[in-house]
Amino acid sequence: MEIKKFIALTLFDLRNDEGYNRENFAELAGISLNAYASIENGKSLIKIDTLHTLLSELSLPLSVFFRRVEAKIESSK
Repeated sequence: MEIKKFIALTLFDLRNDEGYNRENFAELAGISLNAYASIENGKSLIKIDTLHTLLSELSLPLSVFFRRVEAKIESSK
């Protein structure tokens, strides 16, 4: 599976854990709903600046997010 799929799955889980819908999450990230949907569907890769903006709004460090991505990668092996 491509890395962008694992990032997409991690974003999906994070969004659901935090109780947001796609529209709210896109707004937090400062991008359109269509752009966010494309990222969450694994069709596009999120820009690091956009990811940082989104995670900052949630008070979640990039390092924690990427540990979650890494855990998904490891559990898929």
